[in-house]
Amino acid sequence: MLLALATKGMAQGNLAMYDTRTWHFGFTLGFGQTNFKLNRSDAFWKSDSISSVICKPRAGFNLGVLANLHLHDQLDLRFLPSISFAQRDIRFDFRDSSYAVAKIESAYLDFPLVMKYKTIRHRNIRFYVLAGVQFSYDLQSNKGADVKPNSAYLAVNPVNFGYQIGCGLDLYFPYFKFSPELKLTNGFNNALVRDNSVYSSAIESLFSKIVQLNFYFE
Repeated sequence: MLLALATKGMAQGNLAMYDTRTWHFGFTLGFGQTNFKLNRSDAFWKSDSISSVICKPRAGFNLGVLANLHLHDQLDLRFLPSISFAQRDIRFDFRDSSYAVAKIESAYLDFPLVMKYKTIRHRNIRFYVLAGVQFSYDLQSNKGADVKPNSAYLAVNPVNFGYQIGCGLDLYFPYFKFSPELKLTNGFNNALVRDNSVYSSAIESLFSKIVQLNFYFE
């Protein structure tokens, strides 16, 4: 339906001067799946108590705003501060057939800076690809929190750096531009905070991995 509305104005072209502006602004709503790339430690392979450890991804969502700097007809620099909510469950299976789940809940302040390369506009449609970097701070980080003895618990670092790649579609309407976008964010730094528990000792590193479907209104 949105594509049909965008192509309805093909004869005259919607927002004909839109891409000549130096700056424009908007907001975004997104949904995604959050996960960790989990690497097991040497202690895990030598363990006589833990038989497996896996990360189960969960759904999340984000809300944000954007500022777009027009550099060239086909190139933009974009700043997209947002807040995102995520959860990842790490399950530990023991050799006595019991198991435990460490739930990691996060509320991130995200600050991505990306370059957006667009195809030549065809009437009211443009395809694009993007690449950039992101700094995130977890407002719900459990680093240093008090925990109950013997509870399933993993602490994660509140600071996270990563890179982003993605692709999308710009659809020009008479009064706004709508852009669905698919994006992958991978963390650079190990998020795991080590302690003396059997849970953290089984893991060598945790790297954030997020797949998002975002919708932009500009």
